[in-house]
Amino acid sequence: MAFQIPKEILEKFKGKSLEELFGKCEIVENEFGEFLKITDPFNFDKFGINPIQKIELDLFERILRSELQLIPGIGAKKSTQLKKRKIHDISELLGLYTKNFCDINDVLNTISSKNVYQLRNLRKTHDEDFLFCVTGSDLLFIDIETTGQTTAEVFLIGIGYYSIENDQFQTELLFAREIAEEAAVLYYFLQLLPKYKMLVTYNGRTFDIPFIRNRVSVLFEPDDIEDIVDQIIIPAENKISKTNSDILELSKILFDSFIHFDLYNAIRRDYKNLLPNFRLTTVEEHLLAFERVENLPSAEVPLAYKCYVTDPETYIGGIYKTIEHNFYDVVNLERLLRSWMRKQIEEFCSVIFPFGSNSYEEILEKLQKSKQKLRSFNLDPFLK
Repeated sequence: MAFQIPKEILEKFKGKSLEELFGKCEIVENEFGEFLKITDPFNFDKFGINPIQKIELDLFERILRSELQLIPGIGAKKSTQLKKRKIHDISELLGLYTKNFCDINDVLNTISSKNVYQLRNLRKTHDEDFLFCVTGSDLLFIDIETTGQTTAEVFLIGIGYYSIENDQFQTELLFAREIAEEAAVLYYFLQLLPKYKMLVTYNGRTFDIPFIRNRVSVLFEPDDIEDIVDQIIIPAENKISKTNSDILELSKILFDSFIHFDLYNAIRRDYKNLLPNFRLTTVEEHLLAFERVENLPSAEVPLAYKCYVTDPETYIGGIYKTIEHNFYDVVNLERLLRSWMRKQIEEFCSVIFPFGSNSYEEILEKLQKSKQKLRSFNLDPFLK
């Protein structure tokens, strides 16, 4: 069962425990068993992660309002023509498109409502367009590690979030020390969900979330998660009868209730033909100038875990590298989100606002100087 971890790594950690290697470890117990929670296993101060500012998120309402193709009858060609005429906001169409008056007002009202279910019905929108509907503390960054594909188990869920207490970014790695602890890990994770509104992943629409949903359907009954679903705001038409509920349907409704920002899809659209591929490590190198040292490849993670479960003392080095791998996946999700947001805001402001210099820091500084400035940019309705 050999895998690609240098012998010196295995020798370095041989005989040690996870509690020795990671200071902030806690055994968490719930009705489905227990597991090990590891908080901030590595220091990430060097990345200078600061809380996302409200003004950054609010700007995405204005960015969405600049998407003229949200209005039926306006395609790419017409949108380009209108923007050449300095029309950059849907509201500016009201005097030009009298026959679309109702459509324009409906779109404006939908955007103002911040109702995600209604926003998803607009033309040409993606969940990442709805950042203005959340605050920093509403974001939950997720990355999972599994024992394989399809029918395999989830043994590690890495999460990141901005602490409500101090606005600082924190990570928690929920680790099943043996596969029997998987249900306890998943249940703890599910119980966290009602605190958040937006899930941030990398390829999570295809992998992480469907995988979690599948494991939920295998390990739990509807009664186990109905209380969790009830804590999440779900439109009445999506509610299902408790007497006629199905675990697959219930788990689908649960996760569909969240805005899901899949960075993989957003980055593929924005950097098409600009990157050699869209593997996370490649994207990290090009957009974050971050190169992993002694990284455990994703393909090796399942075997690293299986070796650890079989012989923890010998293969603790493998699980150490697995935890390190997952930790940086989560931290770099946050950093990639910031990188993507910065690109969108800089591009938008370079067209809309004559700031002279359009560096990100100067844009935010000028926008925040005073309410008078915000009014002069016609932004005050969006930056309350």
